[in-house]
Amino acid sequence: MIDFRGYGKSTGIPTHKNISHDGQKIFDILLEKEEIKNTPKIIYGISIGTQITTLLAKNNQEKINGLILEGAMASFTDIAMFYSPEYKDYLEKNYMSPYSAKEDIKSINKILKYVIHSKEDKDVPFLQGEMVFNNAPEPKEFLEFKGEHLFAIKYEKEKILQKINEMINKKED
Repeated sequence: MIDFRGYGKSTGIPTHKNISHDGQKIFDILLEKEEIKNTPKIIYGISIGTQITTLLAKNNQEKINGLILEGAMASFTDIAMFYSPEYKDYLEKNYMSPYSAKEDIKSINKILKYVIHSKEDKDVPFLQGEMVFNNAPEPKEFLEFKGEHLFAIKYEKEKILQKINEMINKKED
């Protein structure tokens, strides 16, 4: 688990550019670690992290075996419009997400995408996870679970671990 600048215990300013740069840098550093160099890689993004996770997967799909998105936001613009509907028109016309899961996922066609979301999610609307999933090309799968935001691993641990194992054990075509 990584805390990007300005999140968790990390210092710095979390601009979109900084976070995308940090994400790629951390990914590149991990790829060079001898102990994992020749192992399958799966990227698992959660909530706001699904934005950078999808961008990383799009830019590195030759290097990873799978992408998992839990509680996926369609884009920063979409989540801003959800929380500030009074500014919807302004946001649609004036704010473009610098990277967006609903757009970036369209280019990820070499790996399995596994989108996990709950209709009971009060933080990120279920429709946003559905939108990301619907925009994804095959291969893809959707897991709908019952529970609150980010509780999929609590309620669907076996299904998620099974999918991770499938991604790890998938043979190259």
